[in-house]
Formats: sequence, C-alpha cells, structure tokens
Amino acid sequence: MPEALKSRTVRAGKQTYFLDVRKTSEGKDYLVITESRFKGEDQERERSSIVIFSESAPAFLKALA
Repeated sequence: MPEALKSRTVRAGKQTYFLDVRKTSEGKDYLVITESRFKGEDQERERSSIVIFSESAPAFLKALA
C-alpha cells in the first residue's frame, strides 16, 4: 500500500479512526478511512476500511452533510 501523504487519527470511545490520503500509481488522490475497534480483554482489535476516490468525494461529502 502506498505511503500516506496526509494522516489524521480520531479517537472515539472504543474506536479509533485513521484517515489517510494516499496516491494511486496513476497520480490520483484517494482517502482511506480505517476503523479499529476494541473487541474485549485479551482479544485483538478488529479493523475495517473503506476507500473513497477523488471522483466520489463530492457525493460522499454531500451525503454526510
């Protein structure tokens, strides 16, 4: 996976969110949002991610608003 150009971390209770802007091999920026959640004592954290490409960003932001 390409190195992140920009990164932010958001902690919210038992969840931690990582927002990373990366660049494709063709030079297009995209956003990876990864959620890491605590599953319980003596258990590994669970992670899931979504990818939002720049051409989809306006529709994604509109839906959030």
